[in-house]
Amino acid sequence: MRSAVLALVVLVLPLIGQDKVLPVSACTVAGQFVPRGLPGLQWHPDGQRFSYLKREGKDVELRAQSVDGETSTVLKWSALSAALIKAGVKGATPQALMSLKWRSAGGLDLAAGGRRWIVKTDPVTVQVLVPMVAGDEAAPVVSPDEKHTAYVKAHDIYVLQGQKNEVRVTSDGSADLTHGVAVSRVEFGITDGLWWDPTSRRVAFYEENFRPIKAYPYIDFASRPAKLVDGRYPMAGQPCSVVRVGVFDVANKKTVWLDTDVKRDQYLTNVTWHPSGETVVVAHVNRAQNRCEVVEYDAASGKRLRLLFVESDHEWVEPEHGPIWLPDGSGDFLWVSYRNGHRHFWHYRGDGRLVSQVTKGAFDMQSFVRFSPDKQGFYWETSGPDPLHKHLYYASLDGKTQRAVTAGRGHHGALLSPDAAHMLDVHENLELPQATDLVRTGDGAVLRRVHAAKDPFDGYQRCKESFFKVKNDKGEDLHGYLVLPPKDAPGSKRPVINYVYGGPHSQLVSDRWISGFSRWTLWLHAMAQRGYVCFIIDGRGTTNRGIAWQQAVFRNLGALEAEDQIAGLKHVLARDDTDPGRVGVTGWSYGGFMTCTMMTRKSKWYRAGVAGAPVTDWAYYETGYGERYMDTPAENPEGYKTADPGAHVENIKGRLLVVHGSGDDTVMWQSSIAFLDKCIDAGVPVDYMAYPGQLHGLRGKDFAHFVNKMTDYFDLHVRGAAGKE
Repeated sequence: MRSAVLALVVLVLPLIGQDKVLPVSACTVAGQFVPRGLPGLQWHPDGQRFSYLKREGKDVELRAQSVDGETSTVLKWSALSAALIKAGVKGATPQALMSLKWRSAGGLDLAAGGRRWIVKTDPVTVQVLVPMVAGDEAAPVVSPDEKHTAYVKAHDIYVLQGQKNEVRVTSDGSADLTHGVAVSRVEFGITDGLWWDPTSRRVAFYEENFRPIKAYPYIDFASRPAKLVDGRYPMAGQPCSVVRVGVFDVANKKTVWLDTDVKRDQYLTNVTWHPSGETVVVAHVNRAQNRCEVVEYDAASGKRLRLLFVESDHEWVEPEHGPIWLPDGSGDFLWVSYRNGHRHFWHYRGDGRLVSQVTKGAFDMQSFVRFSPDKQGFYWETSGPDPLHKHLYYASLDGKTQRAVTAGRGHHGALLSPDAAHMLDVHENLELPQATDLVRTGDGAVLRRVHAAKDPFDGYQRCKESFFKVKNDKGEDLHGYLVLPPKDAPGSKRPVINYVYGGPHSQLVSDRWISGFSRWTLWLHAMAQRGYVCFIIDGRGTTNRGIAWQQAVFRNLGALEAEDQIAGLKHVLARDDTDPGRVGVTGWSYGGFMTCTMMTRKSKWYRAGVAGAPVTDWAYYETGYGERYMDTPAENPEGYKTADPGAHVENIKGRLLVVHGSGDDTVMWQSSIAFLDKCIDAGVPVDYMAYPGQLHGLRGKDFAHFVNKMTDYFDLHVRGAAGKE
């Protein structure tokens, strides 16, 4: 391991012929500087070839390439388009090809014209698999036997049996009583709300009743006069929605409700069907989020059968994966847990008895990929020992074997062939935009490079990038990312921008192209070309560093995160080319909260800040997220008071611009309004910009306007502030 303050990787590309300067508007143009991979890349079910999309003149082709390297054209858009038009589909574009999936039964699955089709390639024909349905709130979900389709229309669930027989499952849906969609504000890994059982006999679904939540007055400024639009937003310490799980039986057309006790204040998470289709497993998380009960229910009656096991933690538990059933038919399953300090897999019997911990190491599992063909092990993704990386690993179910499958630095997104004999290793690092290698899985031999993305910055000046490590106040390593101007300027003192997010479930510093290539990092590169030194630090509370690292911020958000940002800033200011008197800070959402925190609690370090959609008083934030990290305002009044940047506004020394969309339903506009009110009470000048009707993430012309305003703000108050007091 090198010195804690030594740059680990430095990239300086030759500047010959690279004269164009990256404009700040580059981050507002979607995809312009994104490395191009192979679109639609996937394995054929036979495992002997893979396919991808390729533009050929005015046409787009689906091409296949064998493991041996032989390439052929499988399908052309011109032929498929003609078949779709013949079938009555109008207006389909080549973009539909991105939905193509190989079917194990032969042919391809395609979504076009509001329907799903089976595509045959020789000759090119299309056949309706799923007819057009009127679902308007969630993607239609097809049963495993492909005979039925469940979908949501006007907050109610319908099941289409066959091609024509539509059955209405629920009938009382409304904006305040939803069915079949994600609940609990998409916390706990919840992303959907309709699930067919493996046998296609039943479909389970969420129902969420928002009526216990007080109505929230959103304002529609586009009307004349403006009009009130009631919504629901569960603020910390106040009532939540009531969620339950229904099961609809296709044969008898009856619905039963799982006996989850709607009177309990709880979250119903990770709803998972048993492979038999006879039972449903639900992870119950209590309102305090420090106890998780994994419970099994009878699908036919809804009765509670048994408590499988309990997980608890003094700070919080946050299940995001249901049981992963072993493929041997035993009913055993894998469960993901942080219980030993890092996120790993644990083997359980079907009745809830713990067998053993399966994967181990001082690093966190990131995702389950698939079981091995012999059913004796499985593949999963993790960083391994270096949190800046991502690799594919293999583990045997008995826990005796664990090894990395991919090799080399950076992020690897490996696509395994059906027989796991080969993989397509799609990888990138700070120096490599993206490459795809065909690899023999057994010994890791690279058979050939299938694709190498072109450098999207070709012709532009390139900034100098590096990673660095620095210690925080506890002696723990902090990972940082530094962006320097393309050309050295000996003797000059450059302004500095500290970009921050810093919240849970985030990792901004990673060994990827442009450290993960977000529109924010692209903006940092544009600012570096304007003469700024820019950096990012992942501090305590962020992900991929174990549960103790995350839980260090419990009940005191902003405090330790701010200390870690300053540790990174001190490292950057120790350089000869940076100006301690010209430092700016910016971030959005949690980063907006951190920007306000830095400007109020670490104000001596910053000349200016731009805070986007900031949480300020956590009492205005939602229950699921806010209470997990802060408990309720009644339980932690001092923590809420201290965490609120508004309680420290008298400390502001520099210029602060607060930005918010008036229609934001993630971080309520009220949050920044409350902060402004405290600034006014304290007589502290603050600048403000509202974006009418915009939601949490600005888009289109609003984002472009914001980028220009933010850039001008830093140019005026940071870059142009040399010698000013």
